Amino acid sequence: MKTLVSTRICTIDEGIYQILDYYPGVDGQPLTCIIQINEEEHQRQGEKRIKLPGYLKIAKDITDLEEYQPQTFAQNSYQMSETDKEATKAE
Repeated sequence: MKTLVSTRICTIDEGIYQILDYYPGVDGQPLTCIIQINEEEHQRQGEKRIKLPGYLKIAKDITDLEEYQPQTFAQNSYQMSETDKEATKAE
């Protein structure tokens, strides 16, 4: 295992709380985002889908995927898949 270093940004935008973690020393330099909403408020507004801010591009839903957990990033042998590297290239 190696020491895992990340930068965390927390923000609230249009009622959506976002936790963004960037891992610059990890292969593929992953950026993960945890999105938290108030379920009661969301249902009260009668919306079925969460409307994300336009600047937030979701390449892949990584909820519960072991390969995108911090303890996996910290493994010396971690390698991001080439498909994910391509999907996450900044435009």
